[in-house]
Amino acid sequence: MDNSVKFTKQGSITIGMELFNNEIKIFIKDTGKGIEKDAQEVIFENFMQENISNTRGHEGSGLGLSIAKGMMQLLGGKIYLESIVNIGTTVFLSLPNIPTIVEVEPEIVTKTIPKAEKPLILIAEDDDVNYEYVAILLRNSYKTLRACNGKEAVELIKTHPDINLVLMDIKMPVMGGVEATQLIKSLQEDLPVIAVTAHAQIGDEFEFKAAGCDDYISKPIKADELKQIIKKYLNKN
Repeated sequence: MDNSVKFTKQGSITIGMELFNNEIKIFIKDTGKGIEKDAQEVIFENFMQENISNTRGHEGSGLGLSIAKGMMQLLGGKIYLESIVNIGTTVFLSLPNIPTIVEVEPEIVTKTIPKAEKPLILIAEDDDVNYEYVAILLRNSYKTLRACNGKEAVELIKTHPDINLVLMDIKMPVMGGVEATQLIKSLQEDLPVIAVTAHAQIGDEFEFKAAGCDDYISKPIKADELKQIIKKYLNKN
C-alpha cells in the first residue's frame, strides 16, 4: 500500500480479497508508473530498487519487498506481482486457507505446573514493517516489547526491570541507538544490547562496542542468525 501511494500520482488504488482454491488472495492494484519487466525479476531481492526515473525523490533502503516476502514465507504463503509500465501494478499476497477445528473434550481435573516465563526482549525499532518481521520471528519463544526511538527504549528499561535483552536499531529518530545504549548500560550494565544496523561497515563494530553494545547483527535479519545470537547472550546470563 505504501508503494502504491508513493508511485501513483493520479488514478486509483484498489485493495481487495477473495477465496481462491483454498487460498486467501489479497491484492493491491494501482494505476501508477508500473515496473519494467527486467526489474520485476529481482525486485523482491534484498536492497533492490528499480533504477529508473520514477524512483527519484523517493528514499528507501530497498528492503520493504524482501521483508514482505520473508513474512509471507513464514506464514506459508507467497507474494508476486503483475505490472505494465505507465499502466499500473497489482501485487498479490496468497495465504493458505486453513480452517480452525474446535474439538470438545471431557473436562479433566489435573494439578497444573506453572510454565516458565518466556524471556522478555525489547525491540527498539522505528520502522513498523521491520518491527513486525522481528516480532514474528521471536513470537514462539519470547515475549516482546517495542520502543519506537532510543529515548523511549531508555524509559522502558527504567520501568520494566524484567527485560532480558535489547535489540537496538542504530538509526532512529529523537535519540539514536548508540546514545540510547550508553544510557541503558549506565542503568543496567549487565543487560545484553544487540545493535541492529542496515549498513554495517568496517569500523562500525568498534563504534558499537565502544558504546556498550555486546554484539551486532546486520539487516536484512536472518531468522537463524537472530535466534543464535539471542540464545548466546540469554544463556550467558
